[in-house]
Amino acid sequence: AILLASYLTFAFSQLLGLSGIMSLFFFGIVLAQYNYYSLSEPSKVASKVTFSTLAKMAESCVFVYLGVVAALSLGRFHWHLGLVFCSIVAIVFARAAHVFPLTALLNLSRERKIDRNMQLVMWISGLR
Repeated sequence: AILLASYLTFAFSQLLGLSGIMSLFFFGIVLAQYNYYSLSEPSKVASKVTFSTLAKMAESCVFVYLGVVAALSLGRFHWHLGLVFCSIVAIVFARAAHVFPLTALLNLSRERKIDRNMQLVMWISGLR
């Protein structure tokens, strides 16, 4: 029923010429806010495990697709390795420039502080 309601939300917004992705996004927010609390405990566990598994499978499919496309395009396109290297370096520095100052700012008002090891984990985990 949830999948059918999600599809109907998407289809109706497309019919009206609106963004289907945005309608699904807000539909998900509304469902998470109101429907989760009306489920029984076993249903909460089952839905959480089911949707977590579906999310991981979808993410894996996206990464496999990207990997296959990148591997197949090696011979057909010219890859500028200097640009790739500079992009990776820029991403590493930009990520560090956001994670460390923002966690320091958060630590000013938090009772339980984010320690340096957790900041490093947050920095590295966004670079995958």
